[in-house]
Amino acid sequence: MKPCVHIALVCAALVGTEAAAQSVADSGPVTGPTATRVDGRLSLRDAYSTDNQTEHDVHILFLDTDIRGRNLADIGGGTLHFRLDGRFLYDLTGDEVVSQSEYSSQVVKRNERRFGETQTFADVRELRVDLEGLGSVDVGLGRQWFASAGGAWVDGGSVRVRFGDDWSTSVFGGLQPDPFDYLPTLDRQTGGAFVAYEGLNAQSSFGYTLTVFDGRLDRHWVFSRGHWAVPAGEWAKSLHLSYYLSTDLQGETPVVTAGFLNASYWLNETLNFSTHYARFATVKLRDLRQQGFNPDLQQQGVLGQAVNTGSYDQLRLSATQRYNHYNLYQQIDFRQRDTIDRRSAIYYRAGVRDSAFLGTQLWLHGRVTLRNNFQSDSTEYLAESGYRFGDSFSLEGALIFQTGRAVGAQQAQDVYLGNLAGTFDVTPDFYLTLDYEAALETNVLQEEDETAGDLLVHTVFARVTYRL
Repeated sequence: MKPCVHIALVCAALVGTEAAAQSVADSGPVTGPTATRVDGRLSLRDAYSTDNQTEHDVHILFLDTDIRGRNLADIGGGTLHFRLDGRFLYDLTGDEVVSQSEYSSQVVKRNERRFGETQTFADVRELRVDLEGLGSVDVGLGRQWFASAGGAWVDGGSVRVRFGDDWSTSVFGGLQPDPFDYLPTLDRQTGGAFVAYEGLNAQSSFGYTLTVFDGRLDRHWVFSRGHWAVPAGEWAKSLHLSYYLSTDLQGETPVVTAGFLNASYWLNETLNFSTHYARFATVKLRDLRQQGFNPDLQQQGVLGQAVNTGSYDQLRLSATQRYNHYNLYQQIDFRQRDTIDRRSAIYYRAGVRDSAFLGTQLWLHGRVTLRNNFQSDSTEYLAESGYRFGDSFSLEGALIFQTGRAVGAQQAQDVYLGNLAGTFDVTPDFYLTLDYEAALETNVLQEEDETAGDLLVHTVFARVTYRL
């Protein structure tokens, strides 16, 4: 299925949603919980970027959609709802050849980026209808994404059975969208089930999902997540605990591919401490496009002939102190990776933010970041501010300076970045944003003490957003 077909389907769905809403409106005023309601946003963004070294200008158009239609119709005692969440990208740059080496057959096109060519595509994350209220049963149909099942993604159907106000269980199945171009494919299938609890002070879910590629099991995993607002009593203002755990069952030994634990503790109205631990790991899949690739010769000694497997761990400690309308914060990250090598890194950030400087509509923010990274060291300074002019216009700006060098190699550079953005609210539901960004890479030192020329990149973003 081509992207244009995706867009046509989305347009047809939007027309159907508007028609349903108009039908209800034509039949007279409707009040109460059964009134048709359409909300969300539509955003059209245009990005143009150019630099002083190449002819590879960039011009890309984005359409972001986040639309929810509630109570569209009554069917068999249930209520029909609609959801669309997607992004449509159209590359206006063009694909004409801008250079070709006389020493090789390599051809460089205008729309070619550092990691390949940008292609026009439709990234439809959700395009679904839900029939709720069939007793204790809800039915979903279309492209669906399930956060309670660890991000399971399916083009198919789902059934949820509710047990009271808090507990429910769901099953789903169908085709799995292709993760490379987001299109439906018959080569992939997926299915699973999960149990969810949604209480006042606690939420949790536990589920199992499997995916099949080309008739063979590609991956299967169990997933669980939870959040608990712990009764604090008199010893704290609040305490929140949360976790996220996805465990792959593909190999002989289960592998935790993604997991985190988080605790946020407010001692009083002004002082907060938080702790965050995360772990990520890779697993081998049966998808042939992800295995057995032939790396470039200069990478072969590092990567070998297969995707490297390993883990990445992170521990973050944070503290925030509020003083009226401004606050001070600091954060330290400890990171360890066990992939190509076993290296560690430490990040430290400290900053201050004033949300109403001298009681005005001006906000200020300053931050310094020190990175002792895996194979590089860098320091970053950020200063930004914004001002609200009346009820309809706001202006924001930022300046960033970053200097860094590689560890064990003759590589270094300084980066200056400036940003200026203005937002105009035409109406409370319709606003325009114009954003200009200039980035200068200078003092670039490459291998063998060679100094590269300065690179200046100009980028303009324009956005039109309508809130439904």
